[in-house]
Formats: sequence, structure tokens, C-alpha cells
Amino acid sequence: MKTKSIALSHKQFLRRMDLGTLQLFVDCCRTGSLLMAAEQADLAVSSVSKRIRLLEESVQTSLLRRHARGVVPTVAGEAFLQHAKGLIQAATQMHVDMLDFAKGVTGRVQIAVSASVLQQYLPEQIASFAKMHPSVAIDVSEMSSQSVIAAVRSQDAELGICAEVEDSQGLERLPYHKDPLVLLVPKRHPLAKRREIDFAAALENEFIGMQGSSVIQALMEKSAAEADAALRQRIRVATVHSMCRLVEQGLGIGVMPQETAASLADPALTQVIHLKDPWADQTLWCYARRFEALGESAALFMNHIK
Repeated sequence: MKTKSIALSHKQFLRRMDLGTLQLFVDCCRTGSLLMAAEQADLAVSSVSKRIRLLEESVQTSLLRRHARGVVPTVAGEAFLQHAKGLIQAATQMHVDMLDFAKGVTGRVQIAVSASVLQQYLPEQIASFAKMHPSVAIDVSEMSSQSVIAAVRSQDAELGICAEVEDSQGLERLPYHKDPLVLLVPKRHPLAKRREIDFAAALENEFIGMQGSSVIQALMEKSAAEADAALRQRIRVATVHSMCRLVEQGLGIGVMPQETAASLADPALTQVIHLKDPWADQTLWCYARRFEALGESAALFMNHIK
């Protein structure tokens, strides 16, 4: 659609946009039909067609290509579709958040945590906090330790709880919990009779590794390099739960937090061996941009878990 009209300013463009029309456009792309989109919205086809035409005039380009069997988005329409979906999703989340406030919620705390934190210590603390502060909503996102730091730094989370990460400059931190690392081996493994071991002494064995940017994986690789030895990992998994299952099947040995091993691994099939290396004496940390600048709800939660 070619037009000689003058381009709208950002403010003019925003005044012309409405979420209802964006949803109609998304429905047209999803169904490939103006008729089906109109039926779903309980509107006349002519009304839907007019609103799409006005939308195209606002962006000054064709968004849908009409053909005998219906419509398909143009190249510009494909790009517009992604933006429209994002705006609708954001508006839907806004509605959900406002409904929470209508139901009596007076605050919200956003927390990013590593898997070991969520598997071990945090659930009981969240439960007790929720009981003490029923009007505070809690958003918990599970991610890698590096992603936790990134979330706090970008303000996607007010608080982050994870193992120590080297690249945490610019953030403040407070100790959360001791989280020593151990070696989990099959019950019949040659190392199973040991009660403690140096990591280097176990390197001749096959390990179950972790995918992605795992702090534990990085510590293992660094320790193996310092011992001038290879870290043998034929299998890598995404979760510690999967690692436990594979160790139980005798497919390798794995390094994980002691509390995680105690809660997830079958003691009839596995043996926990303490690691003597200093790096295995791990501490979990609470991270924030500035603890003194936390919102009221986040500060309440931080005080609760200290």
C-alpha cells in the first residue's frame, strides 16, 4: 500500500494504536482469513477489513496480502506481527498484575535464583514469608548463576540468589547459605568406599557434566586444567536431577551441592564423597544492585531470609 501521507510522529502513532485492532491483526495472520478473525471477534467482516486498512494507513505500508483463499502477512506484516504479539502479551500481564492488586496484593518482589537454591533452601522460606505477608506477590525465576547476575544487573530481578560468580562487579552481595559441593558416585563404584577425596584424584573417571553456563561446571574445568588433566564427560545434562538419575545407573560420577545430593539421589544406589578442594566449600550469595535501595517488598523478603 503506497501512500503520500506525511509520516506520523511517535505520539500520533501511539494515539492511533489500539490493542483490539492489534489482536484482530494477529488473528488474521493466525487464521489466514478476515472472515474467521471477524467471526471470532463477533464483528462484521467489513468492520475488520476497515480496521486493518486504517492500521496499514498508520504504518504507511501493506501488512496483509489478500488472495483468493484469504490473507497472509507481507514481509512488513511479519515484523509487525512480532511487535503486536509482544504488546498484547505485555498488556495481558499488566491485566493479571492489576487483578492481583484488585484482590488485595499491595506489593511484589521479583527474585532470580539458581536451581540449587530453589531445590534446597528457598521453598520453605517462600512459604513462611507468604504466610506472614499474604498481600505480597512473589515472582521466582530459576536460571543459571550467570543469568541470575545478569537479571539483577538489568533490573529484571530485584534480588538474585546463586553461587559466587566472578563477573558480578557493580552489585552488592550478602552471604545466604553454605552450600558445599560433593562427589556423587554409584554405590558399586571403586571410589564408593572413600569418605573424602581431592577432585584431581577422581579425574581418571567418567563424569556426568552440566550443559550451559554452570558455575560448578566451570569450577570442575578450571580444577582439571590446574591438574593438567582432561575432564572426561561423554554425557552432559541440563539438570542436577538428571545427573543423579544417570549416576544411579552407573553411567558416571557427578559434582553437585551436598543438600541436592541428599534430597535427589537414591542412597541405596549412590554414595556421597566429600571434596577436600577449597573451591568445593561453596557459599550461596544474595545479590542486589543496592540493598539499601530495595523496594519495600524486596526488603521485607531479604530480611526474612537473612
